[in-house]
Amino acid sequence: MASFSMIKKDHQFHVHDSDGIELADIHALQATHFEKGHAFVYTSRTDDQSIHVGIQKGRLIFADYLLQVADRTFSLQDHKGKSLLYFAVSGVINGKNIYIEEDWDGHIELKVEKEKIGLIMPYTFRKGAKIDIFNEADQDFYLPILSLFYFMFQIYKKESEFVEDLIEEALDL
Repeated sequence: MASFSMIKKDHQFHVHDSDGIELADIHALQATHFEKGHAFVYTSRTDDQSIHVGIQKGRLIFADYLLQVADRTFSLQDHKGKSLLYFAVSGVINGKNIYIEEDWDGHIELKVEKEKIGLIMPYTFRKGAKIDIFNEADQDFYLPILSLFYFMFQIYKKESEFVEDLIEEALDL
């Protein structure tokens, strides 16, 4: 297992390995095919590879996510049933079923073909998270994806809190 940390500094996040070596930067991305403020880019310090993720424009309730890795684009979607209760995203990447779901502890699990590959544990008192990748051979591909979905999870939390507040207000009338 390999452990990483993602810490906010200034206007971006930095991903570090367990030895404190900075592996990547993550910051907001402005692109016309993504909703404003709902796209992020992970830029590796070792090979300058950039991976993008964002919510496609034009949604009503459930989000469609575009993940761009090099010259390939993958589509993931909010799980229609589960996303009403908790953060749950699924799709196919490189021919494998991918699941990114919130667990009972408020952590985000990454599963590939139902095998748990990684876990991201948001910090309670500061911006960022601890990330564990269970198979080190997969870390170069799945670390960026899991890191980026931390931000999609934060967007989901803000939006679900807003909807809950609206429902509570409507019930109080």
